[in-house]
Amino acid sequence: MIFRRALYALLILFSALPAFAETLELVTYYPTAANTGDQHTTGLTVGPGYLNVDPADGVALIETRLGIGTNDPQEQLQITGNLRLPPTTATTGIIMSGANPFIHNFGANNFFAGVDAGNLKMTGVGGNTGVGREALKLSATGIFNTAVGFHAGVTNTLANADTAGVRNTYIGMNAGPGTLDPLINATALGANALVSADNALVLGGTGTDAVSVGIGPPTPQATLDVTSDGGAILVPRKTTAGDPAGVNGMIYYNANAKRFRTYQDGGWQSLDGGWRLVYRDDFESGANGWSPGNGTTIAGTLILGGYNVAGKGVTLSKYFDLTGIPHTQIKVELDYYAIDSWDGEWAYVWAAGNTIVTTARRVIWAQRINQTDPGRANFGGSPATDGIYHAVLTGPHSDNSLGVTAGSTLDQGLTDESYGIDNVEVWVR
Repeated sequence: MIFRRALYALLILFSALPAFAETLELVTYYPTAANTGDQHTTGLTVGPGYLNVDPADGVALIETRLGIGTNDPQEQLQITGNLRLPPTTATTGIIMSGANPFIHNFGANNFFAGVDAGNLKMTGVGGNTGVGREALKLSATGIFNTAVGFHAGVTNTLANADTAGVRNTYIGMNAGPGTLDPLINATALGANALVSADNALVLGGTGTDAVSVGIGPPTPQATLDVTSDGGAILVPRKTTAGDPAGVNGMIYYNANAKRFRTYQDGGWQSLDGGWRLVYRDDFESGANGWSPGNGTTIAGTLILGGYNVAGKGVTLSKYFDLTGIPHTQIKVELDYYAIDSWDGEWAYVWAAGNTIVTTARRVIWAQRINQTDPGRANFGGSPATDGIYHAVLTGPHSDNSLGVTAGSTLDQGLTDESYGIDNVEVWVR
């Protein structure tokens, strides 16, 4: 430095002169006491340990602590204001841990914290968050993914790392995708948890990484252990016609049939004392096999028969084929609609087979209906009320066919009083 060279020159000058008895004292200020302007140096050292160190140009060496805004720093660096970094590029705006990126926000709307979390090459919309060593390390064009934990979103083999997923969440060591295909809205929670389907959530891994879930108990005793005094579990409910696609072990609640249904031995069955549903007609897509097959809409529901279709002198019938369905008992259930001005007439449903005969007319279910019956309401049309009655017919049966007939004792015109049926089910056991 300029000051140091000048000092050396003075020492040389005085060392060449004859010795005198006087003492020469040099008092030097740097910067000078009178100078209050800006100072410049190409290098700087602070602390006795750096007394004989010549720093490289542009380098400041601080031996112990540096305070910015404080004269008593307690750490190697202490500031009292904000620390501002430029947006992350491949070479700037990165907080390092040794030689590795540690905290950065490379790309669009991303945030990464952890040694080698994320990367400095990804493109696209972004919005990703990775926390933990190498979390989302291989993401290339992923969008709105979240990964927390060692290798989260990468897995332990790197083979199925999330590179282009969308809105996925991975929490736990090695939690991530279990497929090479980019996933959408998939979640894996737990150490080594892997998810392989869109819109799916997986809790825990397999083998020693499998977990038991407790809702209430701190030590769950099963894969799912729920404890609640007075609470309940609400299983999936289906209100539309038909059963869902099934695999053995599934269960759901059929709101139309008002029964739990389970998939066993390749087919859906009701949890109803061994009864198995073999036919169901809800007439939403037709009335195959019924005679007559005309229907109407009442209260937003398609039914067989109905206003001005089924009434005085009209019966609704169908034969169901039970060939190859072993059984010793039969049960028929349906909803019977009594429409308009019923005044004491009878509604009936009967089933016919080899042995299911309970009266001379084979009537299994019959009910006398009046306008004053509880629960009736006006579904439209005339001022008279309408009612829905649930019919259940049971009895011994082993034939290969079953005939079901619905009728009434109505004695007035179809526009004055009529009936219809819906949700016809045939059960066997």
